Amino acid sequence: MPASARGFSLIELMLVVLILSIMAVIALPGTATAFRRYQLAAATREVAAQVRSARLRAVTANETMRVRFNCPAPGQMRVVQVVGTPAIDDAADRCSAAVYPYPDQDVAVQPNHDGPVMVLRGGIRLAGNTPDIDIAPTGRITTQTGGLPLTIVVTDTRETRSITITAAGQVRSS
Repeated sequence: MPASARGFSLIELMLVVLILSIMAVIALPGTATAFRRYQLAAATREVAAQVRSARLRAVTANETMRVRFNCPAPGQMRVVQVVGTPAIDDAADRCSAAVYPYPDQDVAVQPNHDGPVMVLRGGIRLAGNTPDIDIAPTGRITTQTGGLPLTIVVTDTRETRSITITAAGQVRSS
């Protein structure tokens, strides 16, 4: 039989599989780190997009919107409409989708413009001391506590990313 018609021996195949396995084991930690960083960057962009979207909603609907961080639980947030009634606006269960559903089931009863609860995946969290922000119909931003510019820290316990929000409504992530 000519040499070109022969196949590979079992030893040659096992050697190739061994080399590929070693290469995969070497590449795996780097791949996991890259994936974790990708998730953190994506979550940071998503939080920044939610703040920008809330600002757009406040301006276009001519209503004050509030972005509530770590609400109803750590690593979650929700954009809610400020109706001017403290019993509703400051309610502890305001982020509950059961009490204030999204989409709104009864347009005759305010609030009508609450958004869905956004959940950050993969163990990503917002810093625990992140104050809620109010966005006026003019697009101006104020915080519930503290001053501006506000820095929101997004973390996965190994690395952090930050989002800076100014009083004029500029949102930058880094």
